[in-house]
Amino acid sequence: MGASESRKVIPIACTLPGEDMGDRLGDWAAVLARVERREPTDSGMRLHFPADPVLLASVAELSVKEADCCAFFTFTVTIEHGAATLDVAVPPDGREVLLALFAH
Repeated sequence: MGASESRKVIPIACTLPGEDMGDRLGDWAAVLARVERREPTDSGMRLHFPADPVLLASVAELSVKEADCCAFFTFTVTIEHGAATLDVAVPPDGREVLLALFAH
């Protein structure tokens, strides 16, 4: 089996029930209001946050929840002295969704 045959295709779709969508977007809006800087990456977006433990706990919790309902997202949290980043990666056809949620 070739490399392209062994790759699992993950659909660009959200499985979160519609009635929960507004709450989730509100939760992300509260966290994203604390972003200090955004920068595009080859596979998505890097968000810079202050190294606030309560904020980073929310970032991690939302990332886990989002990965459960939107399997095409990949989240990586990096914590360094005095700073933290959230890298959000998507396949090329998921870029529009990523920008809609994380670019502003």
